[in-house]
Amino acid sequence: MNKKQKIHILHLILLILMVVIFVFAGITKETEKRAYCNGEVMQLSEGWTLSDERKIHVPVQLSNYLSQKIEITRTLEEVDKADSLVIFSRHTVLEVYIEEEKIYEFGENLKFFHIPVTNWNVIPMKEDYSGKKLTIVNTAKSDPHRGNIGIIYLGDKMAIFIQIVKENLAALLCVSLIFSLSFVVIILWLVTRKRKVFNQVFYLAIFGIFLSLWEFLNARIPQLVFGRVEFFSLMTFEILLFMPIPFVMFYSEFSWEDNHEIEWVSLIPCLNFLFCNLLQILRLMDVSQTILLLHLVIVSIFIILSYNNIYFRKRRKGEKRFHIEIIGFWFLSITIILDLLKYHFQRGKVGSSYIGTLVYIICLMLYISKGIFFNLMKGKKAELYEELAYHDKMTGLWNRTAYQEYLNELLDLGVEQTVGYGVFAFDLNNLKKINDRYGHDQGDQYIRDNADYLNREMEHIGKVYRTGGDEFICIFTPSMQVKARACAERMEELVLKGRDARINFSFGFAICELDKDKSFEDTIRRADVAMYAYKRRHKAERVE
Repeated sequence: MNKKQKIHILHLILLILMVVIFVFAGITKETEKRAYCNGEVMQLSEGWTLSDERKIHVPVQLSNYLSQKIEITRTLEEVDKADSLVIFSRHTVLEVYIEEEKIYEFGENLKFFHIPVTNWNVIPMKEDYSGKKLTIVNTAKSDPHRGNIGIIYLGDKMAIFIQIVKENLAALLCVSLIFSLSFVVIILWLVTRKRKVFNQVFYLAIFGIFLSLWEFLNARIPQLVFGRVEFFSLMTFEILLFMPIPFVMFYSEFSWEDNHEIEWVSLIPCLNFLFCNLLQILRLMDVSQTILLLHLVIVSIFIILSYNNIYFRKRRKGEKRFHIEIIGFWFLSITIILDLLKYHFQRGKVGSSYIGTLVYIICLMLYISKGIFFNLMKGKKAELYEELAYHDKMTGLWNRTAYQEYLNELLDLGVEQTVGYGVFAFDLNNLKKINDRYGHDQGDQYIRDNADYLNREMEHIGKVYRTGGDEFICIFTPSMQVKARACAERMEELVLKGRDARINFSFGFAICELDKDKSFEDTIRRADVAMYAYKRRHKAERVE
């Protein structure tokens, strides 16, 4: 087992481990917090007061906020019984009070994460909440999220759902396109024959599917609809950890010089996958810290691949121009770096990498499609060469080379295995007379006419080979014996009665039998003997 195969086995083990984690999370019960989302929606952005009496607008990120806990209040206006309060929280314990009564809490006693995950909190409302004081308490469990209050909606659940989808529409459209393009890539994979491109399109399809799934889950739409907050958050987390592996393996299939192997780079995200999951299980790091590790891994991968792209491109046969995949790679790199900077320093909503990913996938598709087209054209040329090697140029029938290869296969089987196989031996009548009287052009046409007839008659019986100037052979299998005998009768009637002046040949017919043949060559000789006997009995003089 070579090094590359060992790395592939490690990838498979990690993939199986991820599926096991999903299954375990899926069968673990959670409190259902769903948004089945029908009416109006209002964003509660104004009218909020901090515990120190300051007025604020939400969503907000209070700078230099030292306390872990932030409390905001406001008076509710008219509330309908069908209304819901929907609050976005990120790594915070969320508590919601009406007057002094706690009506909702999220973030304590999680099963898979020791700090709260990102969540859309859906809280059913009641009519008697109208005019009462609403208090929201956010307790940050991660330092970067101190003083953070997410967006807050009040209204019909369906309307809120639609509003959230609209706000994420650009990302969701990119996700849909990436997912669709990945399926197109899979189709390209299925029609690809060259192994290197075969592997490339496979890894590209896996990367695109994982990426689109992650971006869809990261929009938090599934957990908004179905609940299961931890399950979908865990899926998002695991897919994000695994996603760099097919990305690296895609680049490992490029033709690097000096026998340079890139697949070893995939060990970096592999080890990070195991390390981050272990840290989560042991509760030694929170989600934001492990995400920081992943971001460092992503940056390191881009640096390594960028180095290889620059260094080895300079040494590739003096090539100076950039391929479209390089343009896509740099565009993706820039958008990911911008999103990472925005995520860690501005805490803003990221989205540049969605566009970068879409452009990247399109560039890779164009690049690989060009390679596939080139390989298919090479395949067409190979087919043409094979056609010329095994087919007779004048008649289009199989030639003597093809006949000899098939005959050798039958001889290797031995006579016991070829019992029941049969042979037609054909020899054209009067070819020399036609050449002498009408010229070789007419003689060639006479050969083509007879060849066309034999090919039509034998089409469903066996292959017809042109083994000499005016000699042809057809070999058929035991299952074709009945059809072969019927064909022999039709040809006998056609030739004897002279129904077509262009068709005139003698033929012999023999079937391999143990008591007559020591090898299949004996069967062919018996067919030749029968053919020459036929020629003597029915020698024709019809020439027009």
